[in-house]
Amino acid sequence: MALAGKTIRWVGALDQPHTLSYLPDIARALVTLGGDTRADGQAWHLPAAPAVTGREFLDLVIAELGRPGRTAALGRPTQRLIGLFNPTVRALGETWYQRDRPFVSDTSKFSTTFGPFTTTPHTTAIAATLDWYRTRTTS
Repeated sequence: MALAGKTIRWVGALDQPHTLSYLPDIARALVTLGGDTRADGQAWHLPAAPAVTGREFLDLVIAELGRPGRTAALGRPTQRLIGLFNPTVRALGETWYQRDRPFVSDTSKFSTTFGPFTTTPHTTAIAATLDWYRTRTTS
């Protein structure tokens, strides 16, 4: 949607902070967990760049696109309505607690156990993701 110049939608409240994970960071952290017996039998929150609001994240996407853009929130009532016809959107209802209030992961246990972990800044992750999509879209 963003690359096509359409309205970019954020699922949930635009002004709630949210921890967003970048797949290459997740992969590196999982390699750390898989290679260290201290990780066995425990739950872990994986390192991620600092939490941002939906509005801040969408502003970063628009800045990376280098052109004006429109943003909008997809609220719970709209999610429920669309969910009547779209099973993927319907499933979002099960995770709405991540969207209507702060959803910020505490990764201090990971850092304390395994040491510093450098995460990818949002701007870098967004640029790489948009580049990935650009190589896969047809004009």
